[in-house]
Amino acid sequence: MPQLYFSVDRPLADELARRAADENLPLSKYLARLVREQVQEAWPDDYLSAVIGCCADDPLEEPTDDPPDEPEAETTLLFLEGRS
Repeated sequence: MPQLYFSVDRPLADELARRAADENLPLSKYLARLVREQVQEAWPDDYLSAVIGCCADDPLEEPTDDPPDEPEAETTLLFLEGRS
């Protein structure tokens, strides 16, 4: 596997090391993941099945063109009076 070398300033290096440690990853693996996420040009293999599959049990429905119901003024007034 090719290795890449680059330089960053000390504060950035410290922050990257902290974030890698927070995720229990070696710094090199953390950096490789960041680069992979930024350079990836295609969707992950399981992305579409995960997204489409999440709607399998709850089919999408087209909303009606009716405006949302407005609460009755009296109900709203009673609610507000109960909060004071």
